[in-house]
Amino acid sequence: MMEAIKALAPGELKNGKGILVNSGSEAVETGIKLARFVTNRPMVLAFTDSFHGRSMGALALTASNTLYRRRLPSLLTGVYHTPYPYCYRCPLKHTSAEDCELACLNLVEKALESVVPPEDLAGIIVEPIAGEGGYIVPPDGFLAGLREICDRVGALLIADEVQTGMGRTGKMFAVEHWQVEPDIICLAKA
Repeated sequence: MMEAIKALAPGELKNGKGILVNSGSEAVETGIKLARFVTNRPMVLAFTDSFHGRSMGALALTASNTLYRRRLPSLLTGVYHTPYPYCYRCPLKHTSAEDCELACLNLVEKALESVVPPEDLAGIIVEPIAGEGGYIVPPDGFLAGLREICDRVGALLIADEVQTGMGRTGKMFAVEHWQVEPDIICLAKA
């Protein structure tokens, strides 16, 4: 089964390794564990409006609703969130995608200057299309910009494709709509 899944993967991921787990939370936790192990770095950057699961590690990455975190202050440490780009209801109050010029990508850069030392960043985890946040499609250039940042600082790009993978967006993986190749893809359910 793993060989069949790998055969569908984009780019060099076809030649990578995989592990079968029981849930999306486990897939995400395995992804962040792998990123931390491979890079020997402790921090992970995630996005608001994201849902990565309800286990303690995946929940630390989730930032779509405070109900998930109620009375759980001791989640996985080393996680930082920046706004996910939402052109229709811009978190930065831009009136159109043309006005914003990928400002949310600039906030990732700002985080690397102020709160997440680049040499400590293991990975950036992103839902290529934010599911629970409202099925938010990012603007063109956003995922490619994350790929460039990861390449520049030596971090891994982790695509959480639990809700979008296996053909549910018209491509086998949502990242393929933007021709972006992540280092890790997290899958489940489908």
